[in-house]
Amino acid sequence: MSSAGSRPLIPRWKEASDEEEVDHPGERGHQRRRVQLVVTAPAGIVVHSDGQRVAQVVGNLVQNPLEFARTPVSVEVRSEGGVGVVAVDDDGPGIPDADRAPVFERLYVAGHQPARKESGSGLGLAIVRELVDAMGGEVAAEVSPLGGARLLARLPLSVSATVPPAGGAAR
Repeated sequence: MSSAGSRPLIPRWKEASDEEEVDHPGERGHQRRRVQLVVTAPAGIVVHSDGQRVAQVVGNLVQNPLEFARTPVSVEVRSEGGVGVVAVDDDGPGIPDADRAPVFERLYVAGHQPARKESGSGLGLAIVRELVDAMGGEVAAEVSPLGGARLLARLPLSVSATVPPAGGAAR
């Protein structure tokens, strides 16, 4: 396992605004379809963490929207008050209010339905929460401006990534 260090919040291959269509097996694995993945990730947002774990967080956050979105899935990286934020939005059915917090628990399936064979393992978002917690961050699920779900991961930025205020020096 690699040691912790300063890493871009999104791997280098996605450090700028980018759009691509992704072949995906489709909701519950029934049919192949193309889903537009729109990534907005300005360079310079760096977290002090294990790059492989950050990539795993982003990958797991994107996996659920790819299952449920009609199109597109939006991944936005931004900086908010010393925190790097990854926001993944989709236009799928969303996550009901009562399921937003527990959706990050192990083996939880929205609507309290037992996991069926064709559904996910119920571990992806729980792994996201565990990794983000270990990196000193937090996760959340909200309503997306696209109409579906918004999954968020907030991670502390690397001190070296702090941008000085306009006209002043970094503190």
